[in-house]
Amino acid sequence: MILSWDIFSAEVDFLDLLDYLGYTQKINNPFYLLYTFREKNIVVINENNKYVFFFSNTPKLKGGAIDLLLFHISNISNSTSECNKVNAIIEKYITKIGGKENLKHTIELQPIKPNFNLFYTLFLNKDSEYLNSLTFNTELSDTIFSKQVIENTLFKNKVIPAANTFLFPVVNQSNHCVGMLASNNDTMVTLPYSDTSGSIWFSNIPQKCNHIFVFNTPNEALSFYLKFKIEDAIYLAINTISYLNTQLLLNIQKTTKVKNITFCFTKNAKGYINDLILFSNLTNIKPEIRNNHIHATFEYSEINMFSKFNKNIQNYNQQFKKEFLKFNSINNQSLLQNNSLIVLNNSTNDNEIIVRFPISIYPLKVFIWSYLKFFVKPKYNMNIEILKPKENSWLDQLNNSNEKENTKEFKIAV
Repeated sequence: MILSWDIFSAEVDFLDLLDYLGYTQKINNPFYLLYTFREKNIVVINENNKYVFFFSNTPKLKGGAIDLLLFHISNISNSTSECNKVNAIIEKYITKIGGKENLKHTIELQPIKPNFNLFYTLFLNKDSEYLNSLTFNTELSDTIFSKQVIENTLFKNKVIPAANTFLFPVVNQSNHCVGMLASNNDTMVTLPYSDTSGSIWFSNIPQKCNHIFVFNTPNEALSFYLKFKIEDAIYLAINTISYLNTQLLLNIQKTTKVKNITFCFTKNAKGYINDLILFSNLTNIKPEIRNNHIHATFEYSEINMFSKFNKNIQNYNQQFKKEFLKFNSINNQSLLQNNSLIVLNNSTNDNEIIVRFPISIYPLKVFIWSYLKFFVKPKYNMNIEILKPKENSWLDQLNNSNEKENTKEFKIAV
């Protein structure tokens, strides 16, 4: 039996089909339903008196029953023709309900309001159980959540008071809100159903824009803003660094034509690894973790730059060896090798080198500073800088240090 897809899509009970496919309903609201399937969040709404669905991370891409089946089979099978598989599911479903005459299209949801957004609907209300379960650090109300920030045009609608906290909407490639971050005590949490793998938070874009500052969290971005009061800048936070959200950063950079990009992650090993991951998405470097070491592979075209880079690496190794011998009477080559930066030729590509170094702060710092100075700045058409707080975070820096400090004092150097 072959049933027209158009007829099936128009007449099927869409909610019953979701149940049949094994999707789990998480939210039942008069205006929308939310289901989950294999880490995907699926929102169902009434649009023009018919059910449509969209994924929470792509709210403008809507589909019907056949789109749902195509998505479904792409997740459960790769061995059969998609068309044949769709027909097979339709036939099994019709058999289950006792025949195509039992297809019943009913609408129970109320039409959604214009500009509906799942996350604003879920969390912008004082009765949100999830938000009320968070613990807000009231001391932050006098610093990063003061009127000086909340009412600043840079952060209007980007820092939103809600229930027991402040919210930060994250947006996707199309600038649609696909999730929320929230301040929970001194940390940030990702609110349920949010997608941070392909989204970022960023401030409004000022009329005159000369800088983009990149952080791991909005709290850090606001602390940095209050510390240095730089108004001609975009403040941007990448919660989980990936190729997708790095492309969002590049889109903003290309749109605004800003050449000054500054990484402002923390000074611990995680902060330097964030620098390295961001470099891997902006340049041709390929880092890989093996046995508590990082192996960074990248191309070099100018022997002069490589010579300067290598000299800087060897200077670090000599200094480390000198310090090591102060406390060790035996020249332990194995221990020295494990804690040095080792430059190797790539046996499979003559134009590449591999640098191996331990996952600890100072070797990471030496490598990243050297790579930035001798390879990134000469080659790429953007001025990338790296700033690190002297304290554990930019919030601590704001609270514990001299108000007159300049950003230049926080550039990494070796």
